[in-house]
Amino acid sequence: MSTFELTNSSTSSSSGYMEALNRGIRRARELGRSAIFVQSELLPELPNLTEIFAAAERRTERRFLASCPARDFDLLAIGCCAEVEAQTVSQAENLDDACRRLFGEIEFEPDAVLQPQLVGGIAFDTKTVRTLDSAWRPFGLARFTLPELMISRRDGLVSLCWAVRVSPDDDPDVLAHRFVKRWAQLLEKTETADATLPTLSAPAADGLDSRYAANTVRVLQAIKDGRARKVVLADRERIALHGPRPIASILRELRAAHPGCMTYAQGVGDSTFVGSTPEQLVCLHGEEMSAAAVAGTCAPGGNLRASAKDRDEHAYVVRAIKTVLAQFCDRVQVPEEPELIGAGRAQHLLTELRGRIHEEVHILDATAQLHPTPAVGGTPREAALDVIREIEDFDRGWYAGPIGWFDAQGRGEMWVALRCGLLQENSARLYAGAGIVEDSQPTTEAAETRLKLSALSDALERACES
Repeated sequence: MSTFELTNSSTSSSSGYMEALNRGIRRARELGRSAIFVQSELLPELPNLTEIFAAAERRTERRFLASCPARDFDLLAIGCCAEVEAQTVSQAENLDDACRRLFGEIEFEPDAVLQPQLVGGIAFDTKTVRTLDSAWRPFGLARFTLPELMISRRDGLVSLCWAVRVSPDDDPDVLAHRFVKRWAQLLEKTETADATLPTLSAPAADGLDSRYAANTVRVLQAIKDGRARKVVLADRERIALHGPRPIASILRELRAAHPGCMTYAQGVGDSTFVGSTPEQLVCLHGEEMSAAAVAGTCAPGGNLRASAKDRDEHAYVVRAIKTVLAQFCDRVQVPEEPELIGAGRAQHLLTELRGRIHEEVHILDATAQLHPTPAVGGTPREAALDVIREIEDFDRGWYAGPIGWFDAQGRGEMWVALRCGLLQENSARLYAGAGIVEDSQPTTEAAETRLKLSALSDALERACES
């Protein structure tokens, strides 16, 4: 009997879930301490993940979603069984060790249909703790969660994995009842959800455009002075939300508009960070490592391949990623020519690099080496970051940082959190940026940033009209 069938059953004592709880408690008694026990199973079909996410948001449960229709991939994580977080620079520097220690506490079967995963993300800049924007404080510099419930769809299989912390003196009947009641509430059809749609109040467009163009002039002066060759300048725009936010509709709109991108959402308390990114930072699967260079942008109909400025900007990113992958892989495969990919109203140059790993590597190690790539930071890296810290008067938070998931072997995926915004009770803070190089034009770069902001603003508008 699956956990979802269990929600409508009054005889939970005979379920596989109950049997697993008993095994977990026996193991806790053997250890003489609490233990985290993980169990997984196959499901006959995929539940409505966006509605479950919305239900978790209404209950302010910890929540995470990643979905890419073109890859037939979905991952939903709800609740918090255990967590690793970094609120200080030193904690961020030791993030990988803390995650390894957490996995060492988990009891699970190595051949389970779905392995336990940590899900979460890392701020763009973990070298400084900026206090300009309190909105990002619940997220911290980094946060990775072992969810209580995880549902995955990959390679045609739908599977479920749940985790529970048990103690030697726990009563399995009490735990089972609590679990079933809680997930029944999350899976319950809520007819009133999203029934009252909010209205939006966006600021005048020329406010961001003129501010961004002025800051681009400052970046160009820094480049002229020899401080950097490329700087990715970002900006943000706040949209007021009047009424309940329709998160399920927003996620559906993002998936429909960007089927080849990874739509993602991370919720902490009453805040949800959401977006749809075309850029995979790194993937570790088996013995293969891959990464995507995404740089160079234009509106549909433009000729990116003929743009020397965009080709140069793209080449910076390809070289930087190849250098990192070469540290871990025998031979890095790099296509001779970039592809063109579409992401909503924007087109980009894409080069996918891959290689076979020749030494053991954890995805967080690779992430630390790769992030931030020249696509979101600039080059040289530290010089570009210094310019960003000097000119940007806001906290990027998790915008343009790594977001994703990984297992106990350090295998998983990290994506660059782009085309995104932070949703809170009465507002949506949208973030975007563009790469500034020597021959950049301020008004052109401002228009590119506006184009990227539209990925989420368009989804918000459609969700509020549906």
